[in-house]
Amino acid sequence: MKVTQAHGGKIPALDQDRAIYNMLGRKKGVVNAPGYLRLESKLSATQVITFNLLENQGVPTVTENRLKINDSFVVTSMGLFLFTVVANATTTLGNLRTYANPFIFAGAGESQNLNAIYETGQFTMTKNGIQSIPQLDCTRFKHVGTAQQGLNVSTAASNNAYQDDDHPGEKTGMIQTYTPIITFQGNDNVILQVTLSESLALAPPAGQARDNYVALIFRGFLRQNASFVGQKK
Repeated sequence: MKVTQAHGGKIPALDQDRAIYNMLGRKKGVVNAPGYLRLESKLSATQVITFNLLENQGVPTVTENRLKINDSFVVTSMGLFLFTVVANATTTLGNLRTYANPFIFAGAGESQNLNAIYETGQFTMTKNGIQSIPQLDCTRFKHVGTAQQGLNVSTAASNNAYQDDDHPGEKTGMIQTYTPIITFQGNDNVILQVTLSESLALAPPAGQARDNYVALIFRGFLRQNASFVGQKK
């Protein structure tokens, strides 16, 4: 049985993601596909957290997934996550968290300082000299589930406590970014930052032997060979 697609061969847009995908259109040599970017920043005592977008900026960690200069990316959602690993260990071993769980970030004052990223942090984006996102509150990224590690589920002994935080689905900690649509070109000059109200100690206290990271994740559509650099080939 032959299935005929309407609207010039495009599947009708029944949701925002499909509408954006249809908008991308088709161009010779350009491949449109679902994708993601993962940008990480190792935390220290600071007021401003900066992320590198392109794969040729500095040395990416093994878990980062940055943009290639030949590609472009259309964002449909984004999230801000914390994780910690043993000092100088691979970032592969860090579990993403949507708030600073005090059982994980267990140093004196550590979880309180890290939660300030969500409570007072502002995300900003400057692209090619224009501040296109001047102030996006990071509170919208914070998610504290009903099941939290160490929370007793009864009046019995502590072995009845939850063993980890809940993580109900793929959209936990993510917000939609349809308006305005965020786009990146591989040759854009992009500055992505989270600014706190004051400088705080965001690394683990001495004696913890851990490294703290924040991960900025974008989901959307990767357009291979669609940047101005890629189009020149």
